[in-house]
Amino acid sequence: MSKKFYTSDLHLFHNNIINYCNRPCKDIWEMHELIVNGLNESIQPNDELFILGDVSFYGGEKVQKVLERINGRKHLIIGNHDAKNMGKWSGWTSVNHYLEIKDGGQKVILCHYPIESWNGMAHGSIHLHGHRHGVGNNHKGFREDVGVDPWGFKAVSLDILGKKWLEQGKLV
Repeated sequence: MSKKFYTSDLHLFHNNIINYCNRPCKDIWEMHELIVNGLNESIQPNDELFILGDVSFYGGEKVQKVLERINGRKHLIIGNHDAKNMGKWSGWTSVNHYLEIKDGGQKVILCHYPIESWNGMAHGSIHLHGHRHGVGNNHKGFREDVGVDPWGFKAVSLDILGKKWLEQGKLV
């Protein structure tokens, strides 16, 4: 049975992101290995992976070769640091700027950017985003930054988020 996973802000081939986000890597090659291995720890080939933007400033074959090493059927939610041709790679299952899905019966709103108020917020829908690199994610609703930086280069599932929110007292 396939599962859905979420991540964001890979910033492949972006040297400056290592210092900007304090990533524990000496260069982009080590960073790529950390991202691929971290995501593949839980994602199986038949799972779905929603990447919520900022895959890479650069398009083309070198980025595609890294993406091909990551397990799962990949969906792109376009971010502000994605190459203009990022959505043209044939490896994407879908490409959107904003998407509303169901994950195990749960309504999930996907966007690269954090949204203050989203569709179904008052009725238990969840908003997943990137862009913030784990900074300032103290929103009271069920909104979460699923980027690689705050999640230790691992993919996030609703099960993982549920455990976190339970520990924080958001779920009773």
